[in-house]
Amino acid sequence: VRARVQGVMRLIINKYSNMRAIVLCSHVDIIKMFICEAMGTSFNFRRKFKIPNASISIVSINQKNEFEIEGLNVSP
Repeated sequence: VRARVQGVMRLIINKYSNMRAIVLCSHVDIIKMFICEAMGTSFNFRRKFKIPNASISIVSINQKNEFEIEGLNVSP
């Protein structure tokens, strides 16, 4: 599963980094894995934060083509 998440992250960087916004929808553990990978932390860190159903997390791509977490569980 981790390799698939990493593959999607590479795809986003390579194909969609010039887009203003994209929307991804997934299950909680996949979202947590994406967040942990973006932060460069172990997947074990997932136990330190919650991702409620239907929540919105915002991740951006910086000038170095790296992911940055802008918000977890943001209310629109």
